[in-house]
Amino acid sequence: MNQHESNLLHLDSAKARQRLGWQPVWSFDEGLQATAKWYRANIERGAVISEAQLLLYIASAKGAGLPWRVQ
Repeated sequence: MNQHESNLLHLDSAKARQRLGWQPVWSFDEGLQATAKWYRANIERGAVISEAQLLLYIASAKGAGLPWRVQ
């Protein structure tokens, strides 16, 4: 990637919010905490807690009244 180009790139969910009515399930801080927890569990115990975290994420979405589809 061009070093100068990297200064121009950033994530922005505004279009998804406007066009789809999308909203995040977790705040940035909650997502960061979940990521850190995953890495700690993996490094300290060799545990992979992805499934448990996914279930928590789905429960959070449902609890917030956000649409969620599970088959």
